[in-house]
Amino acid sequence: LYGRAFRAPTINELFVTSNSVNLGDPDLKPETIDTYELAFSHQVSSELRYVTNTYYYKIDGPIALNDISPVSKQWQNSNDRSGYGAEFEIDYQVDSALRLLANYAYQKSEDDEENDDVGEHPNHQIYLRPEWKVNNKWLISPQVNWVGEQKRAPSDPRTDNVDHYTTVDLTIRQSDVVDSLDLSLSIRNFFDRNV
Repeated sequence: LYGRAFRAPTINELFVTSNSVNLGDPDLKPETIDTYELAFSHQVSSELRYVTNTYYYKIDGPIALNDISPVSKQWQNSNDRSGYGAEFEIDYQVDSALRLLANYAYQKSEDDEENDDVGEHPNHQIYLRPEWKVNNKWLISPQVNWVGEQKRAPSDPRTDNVDHYTTVDLTIRQSDVVDSLDLSLSIRNFFDRNV
């Protein structure tokens, strides 16, 4: 798959002059992105399916706030960025009541001029999720998420990386509450981890 998109600067990013902290730049150009993705899905049996994909992208002139003085920033076209990654997912229907899903994702994004990781997101993420059909109407689905260490953005004054962490989510779903209406309740970070 190939895709190309752009984001034009907003009015604020172009023309704001009344805010001395975040100034506009009338010379901003739209940022563009080109994406390439290769995906493969295989239904091994009626119970087992896996999906894998890999991707690459290049962003030209991303619009970002850059320091222009100790107290002011200005919207500018920043250094070009490129990134790549891969994802693998497996889906196994154990029996009519239990389904297991697992996913691993890897990504790497770099500033093309600095040849350095841009930070702001982890390189590795994993989730494991069983889906248990209690009966024809109720489904309970906890999910364990592991998010790997991530570098902070270069503009972040903190120098330490964000440590890896694990959270648990919980979804409870009832089907056909009222004539084809399904209801779900999801709680993210069920144990309220400080992440």
